[in-house]
Amino acid sequence: MSVTTAAKSVPDSADGGGIALFRRALRSAGYRPDRMRVMLRSEGENVTPRPEDVPVVERLLPERDRLADLLRMFLLRLDIPAARAADALAPLPLERATRMRVVMQGGGTVRGAIRVLPAGEQLFACDRELESAPVLPADHVMGVSSSSIFLASLTVRRPVGDVLDVGCGGGIQSVLAAYHAKRVVACDINPRALAFTAFNAALNGLTNVECRTGSFFEPVEGEQFDLVVSNPPFVISPDSAMVFRDSGMRGDDVSRTVVREAAAHLRDGGLAFVLVSWGIREGADWPAPLETWVKDTGCDGWFLHQSQATPLGYAATWSEPLQRAEAGAFEAAIDRWARYYRELGYGALAYGAVILRKRKAAKHWTRADDLHSLREPASGEQIAQLIEAEDYLASHSDEQILRTRFTVEPLHRLDQTLRVRDGAFAVDGATLRLETGLRFNIAIDAFTAELLTRLDGRRTLSQAATDAAARFAGDGIAPADFAAEAVSVTRRVLALGFVRLSTR
Repeated sequence: MSVTTAAKSVPDSADGGGIALFRRALRSAGYRPDRMRVMLRSEGENVTPRPEDVPVVERLLPERDRLADLLRMFLLRLDIPAARAADALAPLPLERATRMRVVMQGGGTVRGAIRVLPAGEQLFACDRELESAPVLPADHVMGVSSSSIFLASLTVRRPVGDVLDVGCGGGIQSVLAAYHAKRVVACDINPRALAFTAFNAALNGLTNVECRTGSFFEPVEGEQFDLVVSNPPFVISPDSAMVFRDSGMRGDDVSRTVVREAAAHLRDGGLAFVLVSWGIREGADWPAPLETWVKDTGCDGWFLHQSQATPLGYAATWSEPLQRAEAGAFEAAIDRWARYYRELGYGALAYGAVILRKRKAAKHWTRADDLHSLREPASGEQIAQLIEAEDYLASHSDEQILRTRFTVEPLHRLDQTLRVRDGAFAVDGATLRLETGLRFNIAIDAFTAELLTRLDGRRTLSQAATDAAARFAGDGIAPADFAAEAVSVTRRVLALGFVRLSTR
């Protein structure tokens, strides 16, 4: 198809009126995740079909339907007749949409010049090419990804003054932060990324996002923020092919640098959320490198371990699009990447997040959680609650904890394993599981189960432990031992969010 637009264009963010009309067209047609999933017959969070499934999906769509035609243009990357495109885009005139570089015309047909993807209630434009393509321009602007959703789910959504989004890409984190911030500064070295960020802010009706061009923290030198978010080019790569993926820095230096610079740009009490990838040497524990990154930053540090791969597995994952390139390209890439990891001395490569909280203190706490089996998205409120729990645990003695009142998180369940013994079923084990946010779980015994039923916000932990211990009076265990066990258990379940400090 011959098109009437230059290659590698970006949508025009200056036409605010046109963007408002585009937003109205999308919203009035039902361009929302729930409606899109029904029409596309998709399951799960991802509404984008695989490229090989597009021919089948397209044939399942109704012929004359505004939402179906918008999906054809802005999600499935298909051409449609100009008359149908005009109807789908109304009230945005087709010619104006073309001038805005939202669509391209040629030969009586129209195609989307961008993709438009949903993330929750928001919509985000990105480059038309898929990230799974074997070759992408260096300045490609990617769409909503699993890493975008992971970072967004971790971020605490409380009112703040100034927010910094480092390596903003298409502006997903900037837009989400703009709803609870007075001002958002979005930084990226890629001017096209900033153009998409400005467009996406306008597409979602926001006016408090400021875009600055530059590498990492250079555009905000000397400034401090209440919240820093960053989905940087964290991939540990020997290449410098794509700005959104490759930093050009050696090993995991990019992740370490962003973590430490984020800490330096936080105001007292501020929070930072940074996605990271890091190398693990043979025999080392996964948190070990991260602990050195946050040392002497003036921040508490929380490390989340989402996944881990062997050097060969990591190389294969990030080189996978090359399987659709010329023969031998994939094999050459994984050999080159694996050789790079051998030179770095990495026995494994991990992916996750670092959460920082700036605080004036003589000593700062750190914690590490492995999220391998916890695939549910987090919740900013849960993260905030657990940071407060860590503060409490770090600053209170066992005696103080015994004098404290606690309540149980209602959104949890207790799973018991039963086995036959002497002709009857008996409890062989019990596991407490959260049913919201990060689904932490912990094995508990009978005393812990009894104790939790007595944490009602009225009794102190000491009183609850005494009441629970009465059930085990014949076991010959001293009351002081029950009290010590109650403190130990409460420290664990408070840190995981099964209990909270009482507000009574």
